[in-house]
Amino acid sequence: MVNVCFAGITGWTAPAIVAAIDQADDLTLSSGVSRSAAGQSLVTAVGSASHGSVYATVAEALESAPADVLVDYTSAAAVKSNVWTAVGAGVHVVIGSSGLTSDDYEELDRLARDRGVGVIAAGNFSVMAAVLRRAASMAAEHLDRWEIIDYASDTKPGIRVRPRRRPRPPGRRRTARWRVPGRRLRSRARPAVRPWCARRGGWRAAGPGRRRGPGRRP
Repeated sequence: MVNVCFAGITGWTAPAIVAAIDQADDLTLSSGVSRSAAGQSLVTAVGSASHGSVYATVAEALESAPADVLVDYTSAAAVKSNVWTAVGAGVHVVIGSSGLTSDDYEELDRLARDRGVGVIAAGNFSVMAAVLRRAASMAAEHLDRWEIIDYASDTKPGIRVRPRRRPRPPGRRRTARWRVPGRRLRSRARPAVRPWCARRGGWRAAGPGRRRGPGRRP
């Protein structure tokens, strides 16, 4: 039986994940992490069939209850501390939160290898997202111009990603290198790309001084 510690157990993603853990034959929810529900039982806090408790921090949860895997669905502000704490304790991690940078993942990779644990980063991702990403990559080889739309709330923190090269399909020479400084996204190989950021209140161009009002096409 795999013991799961769930950080963010009172968040909006929790009900479906808790239900899936409860229904699995090889998983048990041993503890949860939530500052607002700390001290409550899992039954009281989220209606789980498990008999564990909710703690204020990941460190407290790992010290108080057995855990083989930490599942983190918290926030960009909390995910790094939670994940580093778990890996340092020799606990495997599934990251469902966004907010870690490329440098963070490189550091995490070294730490996880040193501790002999596995880490799966699956924030904001799905099978359909993987299919669409692959389809977009294939279509880009035949297009001279395209637009990239980034949709999120206007308070979501930006994610910085180091430049990296898009995988080259067999028989193709043309590649594109991407960079995401804050909320800008450009293609070095194709400067004609026009990125747009969809925010509450209307369309916002990625470049400075460019904005479109609600209801207007970019």
